[in-house]
Amino acid sequence: MRHSFLEAFKRRLTVALSQQLHVSQPIHTLKAKDMVSKKFNAAPKMPSSLDLEHLMLKIKKLWREYGEEGLKKLTYVEIGRLPWVLFYGEPPKIADDPELTRAILRLAKKRGRRDLANLIHVYFLFYDPLVPGTELLREYITTSLAQYNGKAPRITSWQKRAFPLFTSDGPLNTAKWLITQESSHASLLSTELGLDGELGHGSFAKHLVRHVIELAGSYFPAGLDTAIDLLQNGPAFQDLIPYAANKFITKAGLECVDSVRTKLKTFFLKTLGDPRVIGNRYRWGPVSPEAKRIFTQWISKEDLEFFFNLVDRSSGNRKWIYRRTFWETYLPYMENTWVALGQRARDLINQAEMKEHLENRKFGSLEGAGTTSQSVFFVQMRGYLFVEWSHDGGCRVFKQTDGNEQIVLGKQTYHASQLRRNDYVLYVRHNASENYSWQNRLAQWIMLHLGIKPVKSYRVDDRKRYLA
Repeated sequence: MRHSFLEAFKRRLTVALSQQLHVSQPIHTLKAKDMVSKKFNAAPKMPSSLDLEHLMLKIKKLWREYGEEGLKKLTYVEIGRLPWVLFYGEPPKIADDPELTRAILRLAKKRGRRDLANLIHVYFLFYDPLVPGTELLREYITTSLAQYNGKAPRITSWQKRAFPLFTSDGPLNTAKWLITQESSHASLLSTELGLDGELGHGSFAKHLVRHVIELAGSYFPAGLDTAIDLLQNGPAFQDLIPYAANKFITKAGLECVDSVRTKLKTFFLKTLGDPRVIGNRYRWGPVSPEAKRIFTQWISKEDLEFFFNLVDRSSGNRKWIYRRTFWETYLPYMENTWVALGQRARDLINQAEMKEHLENRKFGSLEGAGTTSQSVFFVQMRGYLFVEWSHDGGCRVFKQTDGNEQIVLGKQTYHASQLRRNDYVLYVRHNASENYSWQNRLAQWIMLHLGIKPVKSYRVDDRKRYLA
């Protein structure tokens, strides 16, 4: 009897254990876990300015009247907002007072990882090496990260990035690290350094980019690609672009290699525009006169090369080399240049460099010239406008007075009749180029009326020897 009972019990037990056990999921518990995880690992969010203003005034009053004991009168919620008030408001800020900053950091330490995450966010957002509290905050963060042994993703990610971000003079050390990397430097700010979202536009990131510009200027042209990538694709620190123009353009100089000049010209034309155009002058305001002079001459030189390369393609007359050589000798004096293209001339542009220059400059169109292969090159110097026609056309010189306002450089459309008016002060046909007849006449007229001489010989043979 007992034996049969045990056998039956055994069979039931075997069947029960062989079946899959279905345990219901603790849905509410899992949701609560996700909420807590998001709350503690989401990017910190700054309280309202009204709350911070009230808290800042309260802290200063308590500190002034009671010292560190007074801070104990703060509520739990107010203590949680302490990281955000460190750099809030006009100077003197709380972080300008080292003793008050230390007292606040001691209070923050009691709240653990949540305040640590907020303090790190504040450090990157409001980084200021001139404020004493910045270094105290950095030291506190460094010590706290070294002691932290938890698993909060946001904190552990900053632990991994402690070098170079939280080193002394972190922006400079981070810039040195960044400039040696081969990946896209703008993307590294977020993927490797964690400076994304609000932090990507914070003060630490701005100091970092500024240091990259300084390093690139010191090791020029090494590091130039890094700086341009950060300025072009990284945080929108528009005020650093003129700073970069001062560093890079003056360092490159007038005779820099074509690849560097093209890179700089393309970038600054896109970001600052042509400094000779009135609407762009405020963007170039912080740039030094020397840098603007060099950049303007770069553009004039490339406009000149563009025009005569186009003449070479659209005209059968090979004597254009005499005109090109002549105008090259006046490059340093050219205040502005522009080109108006006939439709066929525009269609002949197929070289990559010429296409890029046309895209950057967006030259105007020439209508009513009789042939669509004609083009015009404009040179502005010391109150006069020189209108140089392609092919066998001549050069007309107009005095820039109120009556000549209709010939404005930078327009998108020009009509030939407008440029062939009879109110010119000089008309030169390009006859006897080999004898330098028109060149001597025009150079003497320019010297008499503009007071300038060619910076070098305009004889073609001399140019060939110079180039050789």
